[in-house]
Amino acid sequence: MERDQVELGTDGCSAPNFAVPLLNAALGFARLCDPVSLPQARAAACRKITAAMTSHSEMVSGFGEFDCELMKVGNGKILTKRGAEGFKLSGFCPAHWDPVRAAWALLSRFQMATPGAWAKTCKRETASARQ
Repeated sequence: MERDQVELGTDGCSAPNFAVPLLNAALGFARLCDPVSLPQARAAACRKITAAMTSHSEMVSGFGEFDCELMKVGNGKILTKRGAEGFKLSGFCPAHWDPVRAAWALLSRFQMATPGAWAKTCKRETASARQ
């Protein structure tokens, strides 16, 4: 997407937001989580951003909020950010991804997912990581 096609707006927090199609937002977040295909300087910037977000998750969302707690449990492996109007992006950082440990950590912390659902997720993620 070309830079001049991106609209700017503000949300309830008065922070500037980029209005892009969902596909572009998802691709951008995926590249943020796994910048391996990006130029070296851009990949380094992505790693710095993800490290900051996961190390200081309370700055991404408040203490006790789902995004904050999920990133704490993920220990640098899970990146997630919600936005206005139900918008949410989440991703795994493949360089640090261990699906079994992540699943059990999440189950024990949040107790909202069923073991079967997490087992399917882990199996799928593990298979795609091997490809």
